[in-house]
Amino acid sequence: MSAEPPPEPAAGAMREKRPGAQTARGVSVLHETFPQHTFLMNGLIQGVKGLLSFLSAPLIIALSNVWGRKPFLISTVFFTCFPIPPMRISPWIWCYFR
Repeated sequence: MSAEPPPEPAAGAMREKRPGAQTARGVSVLHETFPQHTFLMNGLIQGVKGLLSFLSAPLIIALSNVWGRKPFLISTVFFTCFPIPPMRISPWIWCYFR
């Protein structure tokens, strides 16, 4: 009897999903938090994000006409990149910055 290691998964094969495993874009966090309503919560998050973007865009445009575009472009890039280090530390943060 020889103890052979288990075969390697084929290229492109899906990995085994285990509790707490991080999947693309934080889907497992939403699924763990709201197992019966994952798609509903994802839709609500995206809807609120879109509504706030729609309401804040005219204000940002008006302020950039007064103070110039450069500070607003720099702040946009900063706040876009700011969540990346916390997301590397804890996968639970993915659901807040999605």
